Amino acid sequence: MNKELTLEAEQKKSERHIVHIINPVSGGGKYYRRVKQTISDLGEDIYLTKREGDCGDFVSELLIKEPDAHIVAHGGDGTMGEAVGGIMAAGAGKTALFTGVPSGSGNDFLHYMYANKKTFGKEYATDVISANGKYSVNVLNVGFDCAVVAEAEKIRKIPGMGGGFSYVAGIASALVKKESFKTTITLSGILGKENEPSYIERINDEFLLVAVANGQYYGGGFQVAPLARTDDGYFDVLAVRNISIPTFAGLVAQFKKGAHLDPETGRVKEKFKKYLYFRKCKKVTFDGISQICYDGEIVKGNSVEARLISHAVTYTPPKKAWLN
Repeated sequence: MNKELTLEAEQKKSERHIVHIINPVSGGGKYYRRVKQTISDLGEDIYLTKREGDCGDFVSELLIKEPDAHIVAHGGDGTMGEAVGGIMAAGAGKTALFTGVPSGSGNDFLHYMYANKKTFGKEYATDVISANGKYSVNVLNVGFDCAVVAEAEKIRKIPGMGGGFSYVAGIASALVKKESFKTTITLSGILGKENEPSYIERINDEFLLVAVANGQYYGGGFQVAPLARTDDGYFDVLAVRNISIPTFAGLVAQFKKGAHLDPETGRVKEKFKKYLYFRKCKKVTFDGISQICYDGEIVKGNSVEARLISHAVTYTPPKKAWLN
């Protein structure tokens, strides 16, 4: 009986309804024109988004009706975040299958996934950050980072200024009007304190930025959280103290390469200890802010209450035919 049930489950998975979600005007419409015939030849369906936020709404509606569907989201980090938000809203994290195909201006979540989750058809349980009623699959960040994303978005609209270059230019622009915020960061579910479930740590300081990371990269290749794993049951919290512009400028190149954390000890490297707090944990709260960036999407908000949902969605890499 168990064998029969297993065979039936495998057959059901192989018959999943595959739906590709694409922004038809991305890249001036060139991307959609390039991939639509391939997808059509495969006999798979396409949904063209109609507005900002439409991806998440469509995914949620589809999965309420078809909880076993296979969602293939074409886009950048914002699109991946929307798709995962739709999966979570539908309560289909354990039934639906999710794939990302990079076609956005920032593909940092998929940068990590492509390097570490390579076998198509293999299902990879993936953690998700839940914060203030929204979801993030890559990185939630506040403070200076939000200003950088906003500036980079303006710069990205200038011809020839896309991708990681726009983020670097955004840093320079944001530094000119650098702002900090004072808060108390409260962390719980800290790695290494599993035997002390009531243990709570509070960090009171003035900060330039705070990143809550499930993935390793943001900003077009900045390895903000080199020790993060999308399936380890923890997110990585990195808080940079309010440092001077010259100090920040002198450290940013190493920060981009992920050189601020030691992979052997799992701790902040000596050079960065004066400037950076780092913890792996399951919950974090803080306030004193004005906006929050969820996978590249900026929303207004004066506080964060984030928790890690372990193995919340199921990811599989794309077929070769989907990569154009």
